[in-house]
Amino acid sequence: MHAFGHQRRCVVRGEEAERLAADGDRVLSGFYRKPDQIINPWQFGDPYEKKTCLWLKGLPPLEPTNIVQPNPRVFYASGKSDPDWHTATRGLKGHERSVARSKTFPGIADAMAKQWRLL
Repeated sequence: MHAFGHQRRCVVRGEEAERLAADGDRVLSGFYRKPDQIINPWQFGDPYEKKTCLWLKGLPPLEPTNIVQPNPRVFYASGKSDPDWHTATRGLKGHERSVARSKTFPGIADAMAKQWRLL
């Protein structure tokens, strides 16, 4: 709930901003609006699967920079599966787990910096 509240405040305050990029999960779609773009790290050179929703204002959608094959998913006896990086965070507790799961992968951060810096 804390993360959702933080994202909501950013979006509401962003109404006055000329340019804004807010990221979050699909929960924000129900409160604000559908995301402008959904990206994955594997579109930007990092071999991981982690959907990231972007709400953009005054910024163009990110263009993929280096599409790579994502690492294989981990499958459980139940038939469900998770991305490998997500499974690796299962042993973490509380805040440490939240920080690990909210990571922005370097390829995405680099694309944001390079594609949006001159706007």
